[in-house]
Amino acid sequence: MKLGRRVMLPVALLATAAAILMYFGLGSRRAAEHPALPEYTAPRFELLPGRDVPFELAAIPSRPVTIKVVAFAFAMGGAADAEPNPVDAKVEIAPDGAVRLRGRGRALEGAREVRVVIGAAADFKRYEDALATAREGSSSAQVRVLVVPVVRVAAAR
Repeated sequence: MKLGRRVMLPVALLATAAAILMYFGLGSRRAAEHPALPEYTAPRFELLPGRDVPFELAAIPSRPVTIKVVAFAFAMGGAADAEPNPVDAKVEIAPDGAVRLRGRGRALEGAREVRVVIGAAADFKRYEDALATAREGSSSAQVRVLVVPVVRVAAAR
């Protein structure tokens, strides 16, 4: 019986290590399986004053995407070292990969910019991955970070 336990422990450890490697290894292979995402642009984003004033922000791909994408929006505060905060807005994704955010002004109080993180749905397993990408603020071929300055305008009279 003691020999069986001695053999089972290393086998169990190796099986666990193999499962971990397969899980993380498949994630990186999956990123390489899909094509690079196109560049995204946004029209000038003007925010009217008022907490209940609606806003809409669009992120437009330079060409249609061929994979399912997801998008996360984060507001960056006034300080250069500010932490990203999730934007309370409805995120809509068109079949061509265009992204539209719709929300209320209160979601962007104190924000100097909005960072829209766009990537393949298969590559984003956790919200924390999108948060870390927003914090970094840099794009790659597989994940795009669109940095949109918040331009505050006076209300029309």
